[in-house]
Parts: sequence; C-alpha cells; structure tokens
Amino acid sequence: DQQGVLGNINAPDVQSPADGIYGYITAPVAGSRVLEATDLTARVSGASDNTQIAFVLKGKTEQTIEAELKDGTASAQLTAETLATLGEAADGTMELTADGKVIASIGLLYNIGVAEEDPYEIDGFENYYGVDSMLNNSWTVNKATGCTIDLTLTKEEGKVFDGEYAMSFAYNENENGWAGATISKEVDWSDCDALQFYTIPDGNNQKVVIQLTANGKVYEAYLNEYEEYAANDGTVPVKVTIPFTDFVERDTAGNPAGGLAQDKTSVTSFGLWVNAIPGSEAIGEDGMVSGTIIYDKITAVSAGVTEAVFEEVKSEDPGTEEPGTEEPGTDTPGTEEPGTEEPGTDIPGTEEPGTETPGTGNDGKGDRVPTDMGKADGNSGKSSENSKTVQTGDDTNCMPYAAAALAAEAAVIGTVVYRRKTRH
Repeated sequence: DQQGVLGNINAPDVQSPADGIYGYITAPVAGSRVLEATDLTARVSGASDNTQIAFVLKGKTEQTIEAELKDGTASAQLTAETLATLGEAADGTMELTADGKVIASIGLLYNIGVAEEDPYEIDGFENYYGVDSMLNNSWTVNKATGCTIDLTLTKEEGKVFDGEYAMSFAYNENENGWAGATISKEVDWSDCDALQFYTIPDGNNQKVVIQLTANGKVYEAYLNEYEEYAANDGTVPVKVTIPFTDFVERDTAGNPAGGLAQDKTSVTSFGLWVNAIPGSEAIGEDGMVSGTIIYDKITAVSAGVTEAVFEEVKSEDPGTEEPGTEEPGTDTPGTEEPGTEEPGTDIPGTEEPGTETPGTGNDGKGDRVPTDMGKADGNSGKSSENSKTVQTGDDTNCMPYAAAALAAEAAVIGTVVYRRKTRH
C-alpha cells in the first residue's frame, strides 16, 4: 500500500519559534502526493495581526503563497497552474513561515501519481524516485545485536540493470551475526516457476539468503551454496534464476525442497538476508565482516528451468541478449525429486526450533523478530505449458496464454546454461 507508506515518510517538523510564534501544517498530510489544486492549511499561535504567514513550496522550482490568518488558522490555495510549475518532485517540501522564518515543514510528492503495481515484481526500485526514505518505508529491516544494515538506492554506473535505480544492501556483522530486510507481497504466482533478479555479490561468501513466505511457511535458497555465486569475487554482475523447487522449508526437519511449487499460490512476503559464517576468511581480526550486495529487478518468472542459472550481464545494456536465449521448457520442472540435493550442512532445520538465526531454520532467538512478520515475497508458477512469456527488458514475466502459443514457444531457438549447486 504505497499511499499508506508515503503517509509516514516525513512527519511534520516543528521548528524553533519565530519571535514566539509556533505552528504546524494540517493540510496536505505529510508525505502525501499532491496531484491537483488543493487547500493549504496550518494552525498558528502567537502571531499578531501584522504577522505575515506564508507557505513556501519547493519542488523543481520554489513557490511562495501568502496565507490568510483567521482565528489561529492559516489558509491558502495551491492552484493547478502553480502546482505545474513545481514539476515532478519525490523529495518536495512545504514550509510554513512567519515573517520569513520557517516554523514548520513537511515532505510532499509533487505531480507523481501512484505507480501501477506489477503482481509479478517484488521490487524494481524505480517507484522510490531515488528517495531512500521511501525505500526504507517499504522494506522492514531486522538485525542481530551488534550488527547494522543500511538500504539505499544507487544510480552508480555498472550497478543498475533495469531502469534508473538498484538497491544497495550494506551490512556490518559480528561473526555470529545476521541482518536482513523483508517486504510484503500478497500474490498468487501459480503461473510462474522461478524467481529472477540481478545481483552483484560482495565476494565475502557469507550465507546469503533469499527468502519467500508462502502459505504460512518460510522457504529459503542460499546463494553461497551455488558454485557460480561462491566463485564470484564481487566484480561480476549476474542475472540469477532460481526455480521454486530449489527453495527449502526453513522450519521443517530435514529442510525438504519442492513445497514452494505448490504453495506459490499464496505468497505473502519476500526477504533478503546475510548471515555471518564464523571462522570464514572474510571475518576480520576485530571479529566483524562488512560488505555491500547490489540487487535489482526482483521478479517472478516462468523460465522452465530445473536448476539455478547464473548469467553474466552488463549493466549498461541489459537488453543485449537475443530473445529466446532461455528456452522455456528445455528441461521439464520437477524431473528431479524435491530435496535430492542437500542445500548445505549449515542449513536451518537440523536444530531445535528457536536455536537458529535468520536463514538457519527458525525465527531466531535473542532480539530477533520473526522473519515472516509483515514481510512479503514469493514466487509461483506453473510449468511453461500453462503460461506465456512476455519479454520486458531483460526479464520474462508470466501471463496465461492460449494453447496455440505452445507451438511458437517450442520453436524459440536458444540454450539454457544450467548449473548445479554444490555444498559448502
């Protein structure tokens, strides 16, 4: 709910009094979208009949609108013409001034409507318009004691693969620590069979967890257990496609795989986590490990793959691959028995509930908040025989299609490079 999120971006900021004058803005609401002519109102105390009250609006331009003060209420009208001069601004502000001194201010979005939601996309990082506070109101962060996590948007060359922005996931953890972030996404992905995203690893080879909550169960995949990911020194951007059948049940003994292929119809949240691996080479002499992982365009797809695929990409031209190089249905999903590849010796689920940290088997202990609380992620999908691929940039989204499309889909020329994960 972006509108609900935006309402908390910037709470009214009450400044020091201007000659004993106090005030706060009552309309529009802090963090809201201003898309049409609107009334501006504020409560003011301590002002005299000679005090000049005004609203100062800052977007691409700055506009000052004088207000009328009556019985402690300041009011003015923002016209459509004046609004248009402010341009599109996600980091706009409105100040309440008394004789030219700011006594209150709020943040606003000028001329930016609510983006249409893509049911398959977890996050493309474009709808925050480069404003980190909007990103952090959508994602909920969690961390162990003594650890930090910082989510920011980046436009840095070489780090963006779809659109203008990607997300930087920076962490600093002790050797037993963990940190992560989750986002809500309540969807039915029954016409998809894999999760796809762009990433640049940090080369630290800690436990990197991709988490989906579906049908009340927490499913996880561990990137560090894939040979191609573990061998990446942090300089090679990759597009990752993980079939739902690779995700294991975090809280079930033995951590069986395959359940997400059925539970994908009821996805509720998605999460990204990093768990420090005690004794690993990346742990410094101070017992800490720090790193930054880049993520972009996280979405559900119908890929027809039965094993995870890691493809090197160039951020400056994400669409250089020829359509059809990943041929849906080359391998039929489900030809391998769920759980036949054990996801690693350190995978959660082998310990008693309550003894494991994020990505290791349960909701954790100590100060950890349950990872499936208020988050969202999920992938779902049927095999390629029940879905149609729609190419959007470098990603393939899923939609139902007619049986006649099967012949065309089968004719797509290309190969898929499959990689088997190894235990670490």
